Parts: sequence; structure tokens; C-alpha cells
Amino acid sequence: SAMACVLMGLLANYPIALAPAMGHNAFFTYAVVLGMGFTWQQGLTAVFIGGCVFVVLSFFGFRAKVMEFIPDSLKRGIAGGIGLLITFIGLQYAGVVVGSLATGITFGSVLAPPTLLAMFGLAVMLVLLARGTRGAVLWGIVATTALGVVVSLSGRPVLDLELKRYASLAPGQSLLKLDFGGLFSAKGALTVILTFLFLDVFDTVGTLIGVSERAGLLDAQGRLPRARWALFSDASGTVIGAAMGTSTITSYIESAAGVQAGARTGLANLVTAALFVLSIVLYPILGVVASSHLYSEQG
Repeated sequence: SAMACVLMGLLANYPIALAPAMGHNAFFTYAVVLGMGFTWQQGLTAVFIGGCVFVVLSFFGFRAKVMEFIPDSLKRGIAGGIGLLITFIGLQYAGVVVGSLATGITFGSVLAPPTLLAMFGLAVMLVLLARGTRGAVLWGIVATTALGVVVSLSGRPVLDLELKRYASLAPGQSLLKLDFGGLFSAKGALTVILTFLFLDVFDTVGTLIGVSERAGLLDAQGRLPRARWALFSDASGTVIGAAMGTSTITSYIESAAGVQAGARTGLANLVTAALFVLSIVLYPILGVVASSHLYSEQG
């Protein structure tokens, strides 16, 4: 993620952060590995090959041309769909909605302390956003965490305050574990590679257009300047990520939070990259910030 953010910041000069795509993670795990029977090594190889194809297409401007030909309504629809997916996942983590055998989803226990804490944080963010406060999302996270810590220390745990073990900088077991022979000997390999390719194309295009429009970075014709370098950075991130053991790296729609706070250039991405690296050693502390969903699921 950090390396991809640096590429986007230096080559494209855009404040668009990159990280493993949530929807792609689900497809990788449940469809490719559990559903189709591929090993995770073969799945990473498919992502890696797809990423290499991305790089070639981006270098020759093919993806930028595709980006221009996609109707504006579809571009905005993709960005909106990504936002709705993230919203739905957030509501699940907060306990606002839960699974139901009868209807698929239903309301959870909205009066549960962790859910109330999440709703408090959302309300703070919405109020600050409505007032035009810079860093509204960040201040909402800070306020939610502070309240959660106070409530948890008072005897009503809504956050997991136990510090986790520090992350190691040593290479993990998934580093460079690509299996080309196994992938191409398995049935359906080409389908998987092409699926990862098209998922990343449409995901990236929707995010780039959505965030860039929000930031006022599109030209008079609605096109994104330096789109080739933005797409190249995204594609390179996928190649690097697969080699290091993660599924597709893509541009994040959450970059709109940085845009709302005033980010307009690649400098914001360089700061994000530095914070990604810093988060490796600060994980035990940062884990407390996002721990309330654990209690929501248990409740």
C-alpha cells in the first residue's frame, strides 16, 4: 500500500490512496479459493498476472482510452456502488444490520453500547461535514475512540483495550509464493485472471472519477489529466501487492475524506504512505481504534 501510494503521489500527483480492495478480497477468498478450488498461491499468481497485464495496458494508454469511452453515468454509478458497499460493511461492523435467514439482512440491536458508539461517531462526522470542518472524518474517529475508551474504563467494554502483539517487519509466509505451474494446470485459470482484470479496471475507473470530480481535478471535458500515470500506479501496486502476498491493490474511494480535508496533490499520498509504514509498529495502539466491531459482532 505504501509503495503504491508513493507511485501515485510522485507519478500522477493525485491525492488518491491505494490499498487492498475489499470487494476483491471477498472474491479472492470465497469465489476463487473456496468456490473454485484454487490454492491461495494460485490465486495470488492470477492477481500478479492480471497486474502485469494492467501495467502493459496502462503504459500504452489503453486503459486511459477505456476510461474515456465509459459513459459518465456508469463511471459515477461505479463510484456510488463502491461507496454503498463500504457503507453496508460499516453498518454490519457497527451492528446496525445483521444477517437473517428469512430476509437476508435485518436490523440488529441498535441500543447495544457498541452500536450506539458507532452511531455517535457517525453523527459527529455528519455534523462536522455539514459545517465544512476540515478533517471531519478524522475528528469523528478521535471523538469516537475517546468516548469508547472512557466508557470501557468505566466498566462497560465497547472497545478492546488490550494491546495486540507488535507486527514484525520480517517477510511473511506469503512473500513471493507464486505458483505459475499450478495455476495454468488448473481449470478456469484464464477466467480468474480476466475477472481480476475487469474488476480492477472498473473499480479503479469509478474511484478515480469519483474522487477526482470531488476534488475538482477533471478538465472541461470531464477527463482526468495524467490518467495514464494514475492507472499505471494502480496497476503497479497490484503487481507489487501480489508478489508480497495480498490481493488486488486499487485506488480507494475513502480518498474522498482526504479531499474533503483539503488534499489536492500527491503530497497527501506521500504522507499517507509514511503513515502506512508507521502503522506497522503502531498497530497495537491503532488496533484499539477499530476494535469496537469485535464487540458488535459478539453482541
